[in-house]
Amino acid sequence: MPFLLLVLLCLPLPALALPLPESLALGETVTAVEAIDGDTIRLQGGKELRLSGLVAPKDDEPLAEAAKKTLDRLVRGKRLILAAESAKDRFGRRRAQAGLEASGTWLQSEMLIRGLARVASAADDSQGIKTLLALEESARQERQGLWADRRYAVRKADHVPAGRFEIVEGTILASGRGIGRTYLNFGADWKTDFTLTLDGEASKLFREAKLTPAKMVGQKVRVRGFVILTNGPMIELSHPDQVEFLDPPPEKGHKATLSKPLRETRSPDP
Repeated sequence: MPFLLLVLLCLPLPALALPLPESLALGETVTAVEAIDGDTIRLQGGKELRLSGLVAPKDDEPLAEAAKKTLDRLVRGKRLILAAESAKDRFGRRRAQAGLEASGTWLQSEMLIRGLARVASAADDSQGIKTLLALEESARQERQGLWADRRYAVRKADHVPAGRFEIVEGTILASGRGIGRTYLNFGADWKTDFTLTLDGEASKLFREAKLTPAKMVGQKVRVRGFVILTNGPMIELSHPDQVEFLDPPPEKGHKATLSKPLRETRSPDP
């Protein structure tokens, strides 16, 4: 067993646990049987619970076993309170924030504090996201868990691997429009450079949050999501909480740079 994994598994669970936020709508209480991985729990009766707002290492990824064993130690045989439950995911798993009934300990916060998961919300399950992001940032600064492994490092926009969940930092240089899509470009060559894309529904959510391309261009951001390879590496945004602004808010009257060479004209995505 790798030394780092052995150390993590021997560490006691944190004494200063965060309680399940009172702002979240509480739901039913369920019984956990075991952890399937670092963000999924098998419940009594055979159903599965996916912890909302997280993505933990899985399969042969670094620290996947540590994440699974830590969550299992927290939940095995325990009663859990579900909160802010969303619709089931495409695998039929329930999705919710969750806490231990006996102590109120917020499971999502535990995994983030220990650096064994990253924040990964969806458009319909972003409640409590600001607190989760702050916990992730603290663990990253302290190099807890996966943050001590360079394979989980925050990527620069000029070097983004595809085919996995990544957190990327860079400056949005220009925006463009395609067929039913908006593109936010981080480089001059859309065939190779990193890009964000929004469909019509995502664009609506961004407008409601007062985040138009005019306000986003020129801003340094941290963005998270699964990276696909469509010409260059790309993350499809579904909701505003995927984007953190690292610069001060743009001044009133700030306008976007709309650049035709950057993904404005292209064939529909496959």
